[in-house]
Amino acid sequence: MENEHLTEKIDIIDIPKEIKEILKQNGVKTIKELCSKTKTDLKNMRLSFYEINKIQVEVQLLGLNLQKCE
Repeated sequence: MENEHLTEKIDIIDIPKEIKEILKQNGVKTIKELCSKTKTDLKNMRLSFYEINKIQVEVQLLGLNLQKCE
């Protein structure tokens, strides 16, 4: 069963507005698009280690994970 949060906009997660703006500028508008990113992808968007961890925690609270970098 697909998580119901995947189709929602990233605005629902509790991260600072500045981080949301960076994500949106990089084409990430939904939770599904965010979950398809790796930590490396987020780092390449110029997000800091702290910001990436904040995103990861908030995504996990929805029962989801960021894409694993294999």
